[in-house]
Amino acid sequence: GICFKAMLRGVAELCLGAFTYEIVRILKEKIDVNRARVFNTIVYISGIVVFILFCCRKFNREYQFLGVPLFMLIIAVCFMGETHLSRVLDNRFVMFLGKFSLPLYLAQVVGVRIAESKLLPGSMGGWMRVAIGIGISLVTALVVMWTGDLLKTRLLRRSKH
Repeated sequence: GICFKAMLRGVAELCLGAFTYEIVRILKEKIDVNRARVFNTIVYISGIVVFILFCCRKFNREYQFLGVPLFMLIIAVCFMGETHLSRVLDNRFVMFLGKFSLPLYLAQVVGVRIAESKLLPGSMGGWMRVAIGIGISLVTALVVMWTGDLLKTRLLRRSKH
């Protein structure tokens, strides 16, 4: 009732990311990451392309279980921090998108529920409902993110005094 099954999968993916981070932290002490830059770039780009194809259901359902280890591999390469794209993707916009992704992921429930609800006129077309759902999700996510930042700043100030 309060969340989609996909959101539970998202929490599991966050846990997988934390687990992968620890594995990569240990591996970085044992291997020369700079030497693997070309290999990491190839793995990163091809992994993202294959993962997008999985998301678009271009593979049979019987192979979808491979998405989780593939996602883990992409995360591991990201945590390694050494690809030819590392410097290009290290900017404020990409950092904002990373920070914004969790609030948006969680806020989509609000937008989808309102778009599906009877709050909107019955005569409203499907595309208009989708646009309203996306807009509500984006606004809700921004409000949640900014409120969280404000609370974090205030709580940190109080703890320092």
